[in-house]
This record gives sequence, structure tokens and C-alpha cells, in this order.
Amino acid sequence: MPSFHPMKLFRLGLSAMMAMAMLSIFQGCAGTSSVPQPVRKPVPENKSEPIRMYSPNGGFYIDLVPEKRLTLSGFGKGTAYASGSDQPQWSIDWYSRSIILCDDGMHLIRVGQAGRDMNGLSDLAVGFYEKGRELKSYRVKDLVKNPDQLWKGFSEYQWKSRLSTGRSGLSGDQKEYTLVLIDGTVYTFSVETGEVLRTGKDPRAMGYHV
Repeated sequence: MPSFHPMKLFRLGLSAMMAMAMLSIFQGCAGTSSVPQPVRKPVPENKSEPIRMYSPNGGFYIDLVPEKRLTLSGFGKGTAYASGSDQPQWSIDWYSRSIILCDDGMHLIRVGQAGRDMNGLSDLAVGFYEKGRELKSYRVKDLVKNPDQLWKGFSEYQWKSRLSTGRSGLSGDQKEYTLVLIDGTVYTFSVETGEVLRTGKDPRAMGYHV
């Protein structure tokens, strides 16, 4: 059996003790894991952001900019342009992520989203505009026939239907816009005036919200 000098054994023991002490200090600083943790950036409360929306044929677009620190309340501005030009055509003083800019570059449709006024139903349903000027707009209370059919959650309600036997949205010639409500009521509007052209009923659409 090999023998070791007492001084050599002392130095080996001292080295081992120092190594154990350093390991303990490192673990104490690193916590339960020595793997570096990723830095998580806080998610901003404002979920709105500047967006650009084009007409179906790509001939015109509108740049929409929300007001600073906006959530989704509608405050902001928008400016319309002809594609390939930096000369403003017209502007609006609100912000929405749910709009349709027609191919003529003049007419704009704004469609409301989930409502929050569960008692008064004063939330915007749909609005029609020409060169930024409002032609006509409707609140949910103006259109819904049976409020009991609305789907209500904790802080908002749904009033539009996602299921219909007919085509919902802008017509092929962009002269009419159809909107289907969750109570089965169907409205067809004139894009050029905002007036109601026809109303109908679609039982299949009842109760199916977007």
C-alpha cells in the first residue's frame, strides 16, 4: 500500500475543503439551477399597432395609427392614399382593425367588434363613410331584433353571427354590404349611402357568434 507524507495529505485535504466551499458559494448565488434563465420582457398593455389596409384591387390603401397607449377603444387616425403615391387623399379621426376600403378609394366600411355596453347596446355595429365623412352608422341596439339571443360573456358580448346560408360581407360589385346578426337577422346596406336596402331572417345563423 502506498504511503503519503503527512504534509501532502494535509494539502490534499485543504484543497478538497476549498473546492467544496467554492461549490457551495456558487450554488448559493445561482439558486436551485446553474442554468442561466432567459430575460422575459413585459408584454405591453397596448395591443393596437399601426396597420395598413389595402382595397381588394390594391389600388388604394389606408394607414391607421392608434392613439398612444390605446388598447382597442377606437381613438386614433387614418390617412388614405393611392398606391404608388404619397399624396394623402382623405383622412379619418378614429382607429379600427376591422374596416373595408373599396376599390374606388372613396368608400369605407367600419364593422364593430365585440360589444361592452351589455345594458344599452350602444356599441358600434357598422358605419359607412365616403372620403372620411360618415354617411350613416348603426349601433347594435338599432339592428338587433332579439337581444336575448346575444351571447354574453364576463366583460363583453357577441352580436354577429359566423354562420349563414347567404354570403356575408361585401358584394362582388362592391355596391352592397351584408351583415348577419346572432339573432338571425340579415341586413343588406347600400355602400354608397349606408341605407338599409333589405332585411331578412336566417334561422341557421341564430346563436353562432364570430
